[in-house]
Amino acid sequence: MKNLISGTAIKTFLAVIIVLALTYVGVSFWLPGPMASLYEDMGSYSIAVRYASLAYTYSGGQEDLARCVDDSILADSNADVIRFAEQLVEREDFEDYCLRRDQEMNYKLEAAGIEYGEYSYRQFVIGNLACAYFSEGDAGKAVEWADSGMRGIEGFPANNAYAMLASRAVTAGDGQTCQTLLEHVRQIAPLPAQQDYYSSVLSLLQG
Repeated sequence: MKNLISGTAIKTFLAVIIVLALTYVGVSFWLPGPMASLYEDMGSYSIAVRYASLAYTYSGGQEDLARCVDDSILADSNADVIRFAEQLVEREDFEDYCLRRDQEMNYKLEAAGIEYGEYSYRQFVIGNLACAYFSEGDAGKAVEWADSGMRGIEGFPANNAYAMLASRAVTAGDGQTCQTLLEHVRQIAPLPAQQDYYSSVLSLLQG
């Protein structure tokens, strides 16, 4: 009798495990968005980006693609940043999306009483894309992307693509890239309010 009870209990336990596993798999495939949120909340961004990517495959939507970019950056996955950020930047509606993200973020920062200056999602994405290429060993492509990020920008705003790549190049001890960036930055005329930040980036590149 005991053996019968034990056998039944084991079978029941295994059945529960199988049902839970199948449920997990089903949710993963049919509801990748909520699964991405779950892993984002856990800080597991390398897993979250996989679900965000699946959600983007289903929807083709800009929001899901941007989520892939954000999670890739937080996961510090250079390959994924390059893959998703390039797709996002090349979309025709990228600039409009960036303006919307900037408005949302600046509102949140202001409401939280955080002094940050003007937040730029465009600079955030392109700067991280440039840094990803640099970390993958393609300094030339990194500088090209930093250049593109600064095109059409007035002055030298804080946390721009040049500044982000400059920090990465200095940390890596890449003198050649620092020199190239220095030449590019010197061609920019900062606005009066940007002079201190501009000077600090020049000093960083000059060592």
